[in-house]
Amino acid sequence: MKLKSVIILLLLSLFIAGCAKDKPVRNAAKPKTRGLPSAHSMKKTEERLLMREAREDLQVVMDAGDNTATLSKGLSGLALKEMAGRIDADTGAGKIKIRRYDNLKLSLANYTKGIAGIAIVFTDNSYTTERSTKKILDKPTGQQIKLLLALKKIKGRWLIIEIFSNEVIKKKPTG
Repeated sequence: MKLKSVIILLLLSLFIAGCAKDKPVRNAAKPKTRGLPSAHSMKKTEERLLMREAREDLQVVMDAGDNTATLSKGLSGLALKEMAGRIDADTGAGKIKIRRYDNLKLSLANYTKGIAGIAIVFTDNSYTTERSTKKILDKPTGQQIKLLLALKKIKGRWLIIEIFSNEVIKKKPTG
């Protein structure tokens, strides 16, 4: 069941990525919507909760610094494992990644069988510091990044379980 959900979300992310690049087709046939079941819909109150908790989950990632223990407040599953691995690798190299996601925009992309897909776009103003001295090692790129997050409600809270499709949209002008 989990693999099926992951495949569905992966296909959704590929579909979203493809749609963003294709030009609209004139005179395209309208899809037939004969009484489709509403199994893929979410109540507005739950959607607002999902979006709020997704923002909070991303804030957990930004606030983590070199503390992987705090990640479980916003991440679970593969997302938790991968982010903790990134932080551990940085820490092992004597670095801390200061994550800053500015101009964050979230939109509900899909909801199927308890897994919600949220498309996010943000300006990446993250940078790395030396762990012992806090000396800044690099400058933020200012790149606009597009991701698809998979969230699942675990113990009454929406948590990010996977992150897909890291795509650079455009780079901030330097000068």
